[in-house]
Amino acid sequence: KAREWNDTGLLEGWRVAWAEAANAALEAEGHAGRLDHRSLEAQRADWQARADAAPDPRTRQRALIEVVRLTYIPQPSIGRAAWAAMAKGQDDDPRFADRIQEWRAAAASKVAAETDANRLTAALEAEIAAERERERDLAAAEARREAEERERLAAQAAQQAADERRRRETVEQWEALRRERIDRAERRAARREEAERLKRDQWERERLEEAYYADEWRLQRDRDLSEGLLLDGVLGESLRLYWLGDERQ
Repeated sequence: KAREWNDTGLLEGWRVAWAEAANAALEAEGHAGRLDHRSLEAQRADWQARADAAPDPRTRQRALIEVVRLTYIPQPSIGRAAWAAMAKGQDDDPRFADRIQEWRAAAASKVAAETDANRLTAALEAEIAAERERERDLAAAEARREAEERERLAAQAAQQAADERRRRETVEQWEALRRERIDRAERRAARREEAERLKRDQWERERLEEAYYADEWRLQRDRDLSEGLLLDGVLGESLRLYWLGDERQ
């Protein structure tokens, strides 16, 4: 008899190897289920530790749901005879009734734990779906708000551009009016200056004409006086008296 097979460590190694082989086969066939060679207590402790170290509430909730899923009575080994009696519907056989009842209670507790875990999972998924829906609604509302804000800013920018354009047009109109008034004032000043110049020229011409006629008059007088000196008699004396008298006047 090989007593080393009674070693607990060897048994644990077989359990690990069996679980790894079974899980590899399940994965190869595309099944999501996995085997865990550890005891229910060890599995619950592992999931509880994951829940305690969870980085966010959702991860913690999922870990706690697995704790609920594993919180059931382990199914006892009832032996082949009890299995045969249970298969025949002889649950009330006094030889196996207690073991069968114990096994069915454990099975019922596992079903209840699975049902509770599935209910909590459904509630969690519904809550996550509702939260995602709220997030989508909020995102849509935010997108609408941003679109409205962009439209408002665009309308505001357009209004500001229109106001600025009107302001520039008004400034340009006032500047054009100012330049026109300046031009009119400069033209009036130029006309006044031209009128003054023409007036001065007219006055100068008149003065020159007066001087010219005065010179002509003196020349004519001198000629007449010269001629009067050559005349004899009364006519010469009359001319001299005329010019001399005119000078005295």
